[in-house]
Amino acid sequence: MSEDMIRYDDMRSHSIAEMNLKEQITDILNTIEKETTRTGEMISSLLEGKYELVKKAYELVRALKEEAQKKKENSMEYLVRVTPNLLNKEMYIFALIHLDTLSQQIDELAHKLAIAASFNANFPESLGAQFKELFANLSEMIKLLRDEAKQLTVDNKKVLEYHDKILLLEEEVDEKQRKLLTDLLKNVPSLPTLFILKETLDTLENSSDKIREASHVFRYLALFR
Repeated sequence: MSEDMIRYDDMRSHSIAEMNLKEQITDILNTIEKETTRTGEMISSLLEGKYELVKKAYELVRALKEEAQKKKENSMEYLVRVTPNLLNKEMYIFALIHLDTLSQQIDELAHKLAIAASFNANFPESLGAQFKELFANLSEMIKLLRDEAKQLTVDNKKVLEYHDKILLLEEEVDEKQRKLLTDLLKNVPSLPTLFILKETLDTLENSSDKIREASHVFRYLALFR
């Protein structure tokens, strides 16, 4: 076999591998999006005082986190076994690790909501509206990250556009998180409630940071092509 033919076969193999990885990453993000939707439902139930519903809903979030984790492990095995010579393999590994951490952070956020429900914690109405708006921004970031992943191997320009949108939303989340934290400190007298709600906000901010990091990796992958 000629050297040109070997080079062509390698390029074709890498292209197929990247297409498969893009589909797997998108599938993981679809699961994370479902996990996020369930967590959003928990927030609504908590604000409405439906505490038992919050605790039961957490079981669904936990199951989705485990599903995302399983998909991530399968993708890591695919990288190791099927694509040992993929030039940008490490970037895909970083992407998968970021998504795994993101899924765990969403699960952690949901778990803290369940803890808040266990002692009937509640937001003042105006703060509840702020929290829902903040979480909606996080949900939008995850949708954008999924759309960004879909464009890998397809349209590098779109990848960069989604990346820029995610960065703008991440800055907005940081601003809203700081404002809401200040309002919580001023308006929530119960120390246990204040503590768990602060912890929930911190986890939400960490999740937005992780989305930004995953988006950076997708951008690097687009620039690499």
